[in-house]
Amino acid sequence: MVNTSALQPIVTAIGFTVWQLQVLESILVHHITLLHDVPPGVTQAEMDAALDGRYSLTFGQLLKIFEQMPEQHRTLDALMVRRLGWVKVERNWLVHRSQRDSYATANLANSASEILSRITALHSEATDLLKAVQAATEAVLVARGASMDRINRDAARIGKAWVRGERHPDELRSD
Repeated sequence: MVNTSALQPIVTAIGFTVWQLQVLESILVHHITLLHDVPPGVTQAEMDAALDGRYSLTFGQLLKIFEQMPEQHRTLDALMVRRLGWVKVERNWLVHRSQRDSYATANLANSASEILSRITALHSEATDLLKAVQAATEAVLVARGASMDRINRDAARIGKAWVRGERHPDELRSD
């Protein structure tokens, strides 16, 4: 019989962590597209097409782009790329093996605590990395002439629409 009181915090943590991993993937897609795929001055339609093409990539494929990027074109430092590699390994465990690996022990209080700690560490690292990638993206855009006022205005507009439940932020890019 499943001990739901032990399992509930684990399942909740999995949900929040997967959500945060999806946000990180979205930020990586935007980073690659904005800084490496399209030249400055492209039309919104061209930008949207480039973003759509990148959204079909897996987390591992996105990471491989950064790993294989020539040093002179890197916009994320080597430490950040290594951290993304750790996230990939842990993400794959979480999504593909955590239930199977933990099924017999998830009902035990001490083992549930170990599983929860592992999931929480992944959530924290994904959150820290998405903030770091966002900051790196903004820094490059500003160095290329974009204003932080414009970046912040666009982010606020997208955030408000998302909070109101109007559309997913990625669907708002053509507005």
